Amino acid sequence: MEAKGKRNQLVRAVKAIGKTKHKRLGELKRSGRRDLRRSDFVWHILLQSAATLGNSRGWGGLIGNATNYNRVTFEHLARLNRKALDGHLSQVLANGKVRMPQSKARNLARSFDLVQALGGLRAAKAAALRMPGREAKIAFMKLFPGPSPLLVQKRCAAQCGARLIRV
Repeated sequence: MEAKGKRNQLVRAVKAIGKTKHKRLGELKRSGRRDLRRSDFVWHILLQSAATLGNSRGWGGLIGNATNYNRVTFEHLARLNRKALDGHLSQVLANGKVRMPQSKARNLARSFDLVQALGGLRAAKAAALRMPGREAKIAFMKLFPGPSPLLVQKRCAAQCGARLIRV
């Protein structure tokens, strides 16, 4: 088959997939817009990235489990003694069946410190949204230890839709 024929075949296949997934894509966009309105947006996507890095099962055990999620909210962690933070996070991540809970707990504890240094949840979100353009926003998220830059980029794109990437 010549190149033009292959291209047309590919275009037809992509259009067919788009039609079958249109409803799901719309749901994901609405979910991303809701998440972007969260005052704890940056912390929430860091938790989601930690929960799903290596295995998506961690999402259900951490993000989808209200008991576990409530134990890792920024507000809850702020009430803990800083020396207990790593251990607390490690225990909750392990309870949530998140892979590599100890290393992710250390990274989240350092991310918690960074969010505090930025002035808190609202200030961290504002700082992320103030970044000029996509690359600057990705560079900002790379300041946080743990998830790979590619995963953060994908998480931002999925959660924020065009707004965070193109602000």
